[in-house]
Amino acid sequence: MPLSPCLLPILLDEKTNEPYLRLPAPHSNIIITPPRHTDADRIVELLNDRQIVQWLEGPPYPFRIEHAQHWLERTIDRAQKVLDEVKAKPMGEFVGGCPVRCLREIKDDGEEIFLGDCRIEEWGYDDVEDIEERKRLSSENLERPLGHPDRELVFGDYLAASHHGKGIMSLVVKTLMEQWIIPRMGAKKISVGIWKGNIGSVRVFEKSGFYVEKTMENYRVIPESKGGGTIGLHVLRWRFENVRGECQEQP
Repeated sequence: MPLSPCLLPILLDEKTNEPYLRLPAPHSNIIITPPRHTDADRIVELLNDRQIVQWLEGPPYPFRIEHAQHWLERTIDRAQKVLDEVKAKPMGEFVGGCPVRCLREIKDDGEEIFLGDCRIEEWGYDDVEDIEERKRLSSENLERPLGHPDRELVFGDYLAASHHGKGIMSLVVKTLMEQWIIPRMGAKKISVGIWKGNIGSVRVFEKSGFYVEKTMENYRVIPESKGGGTIGLHVLRWRFENVRGECQEQP
């Protein structure tokens, strides 16, 4: 596991030089890496699983190979730009993203299976109903310098249904926050929007200090291809000062 000081705590694969973070036990056979072009078929498989897509707003359904290829082109480019930024900045300066996001399970024979995705990016104020106000707030957020106490980020994630209920995503969120998002991105505020009824996802983020701030009823009309009807939105928040306050109160 070669080391690159500017990337720490991210490590580099000794054969491919690909950056990665490894989850701690009991899931140390799972790593988080950048996306790969070879992920396309597996992404199509996962994003056509109704157990996954029922809780996702963004991906089209059915999800086709051209959708996966387009997504990979964008995210691979984004990951490389973040890596370039990290390498160009002195240690201690905040960076604008995380270069790893794709979850992979390493099997006993060395095969790596794509399990899902966990992204962190700028919050789009999805809980603001007025479109123009949402655009204004998003623009202001993007203009704030990295590490600014009011710059707000957002999580988005999904995991293969075969691996639900095992504590994997909870550990992914915890690892990314503690090892990169807080120390390397300077995060002070993070939000996440979760469809009402997705209790498992709410619990994932509550384990990392998020709390449900509000629930918006009838937030979105669901396309007929995904079942139709309307669905509400849980809005969860994480605030650095809450974590700092808890630490200061400990004896």
